[in-house]
Amino acid sequence: KKVSKYFKMKQYFPLQQIAEETEDGSLIVECKVSKIQEIIPTVLQWLPNIKVLEPKFIDKKIRNLIQQY
Repeated sequence: KKVSKYFKMKQYFPLQQIAEETEDGSLIVECKVSKIQEIIPTVLQWLPNIKVLEPKFIDKKIRNLIQQY
């Protein structure tokens, strides 16, 4: 919820859409990509204020990148 206002103002991901706004002000954002590299840098930029809910393999890849770092 700390960064939700930025995702309302600007499109950070390809074909980004706000799917849901929760009661606490958090957003669920959906997007469509052809390659996961289209979203990983953006997700990393917004950590720890953003997380990947689905697909799980992208979340796992991001966690692995962080552990390697």
